[in-house]
Amino acid sequence: MESRSRYIQIALFAVLFFMFIVVMNNILSIGDKFGDIHVSLEIGFYAATILLFTYLVVVPLVSVLRMPKTKISDFMTDDIQLDVKNIEKTVKQMLRSEYIDEIDKDHLRESFKDGQVELAIKDIYLEKSFEN
Repeated sequence: MESRSRYIQIALFAVLFFMFIVVMNNILSIGDKFGDIHVSLEIGFYAATILLFTYLVVVPLVSVLRMPKTKISDFMTDDIQLDVKNIEKTVKQMLRSEYIDEIDKDHLRESFKDGQVELAIKDIYLEKSFEN
């Protein structure tokens, strides 16, 4: 089973690499055609392509990689053994969330200052899970 998974990974990598080459070829040929018209159009096209790639690929990838690696079940146990860095990331993520109302956000801020943030996260999660 392990070798089958490895072959799937290799095939997926090969397909993605091939698609990357095809997309890059198309971008370069379109940029070259813009360059035949005017050099500034070519530069503008490449700049727009880089900005679009950054906005559509790099920013979401970085935001996913920077998310806290904490499961909500870690807060549901009585003996919480989490480091402060992950708790701070979790709190910041919850404060940016649009699914938590302002009352809960204020409660989270206050409990973060008091050092009781684990209980506040547990309360908010349980409250939201019973609403659904």
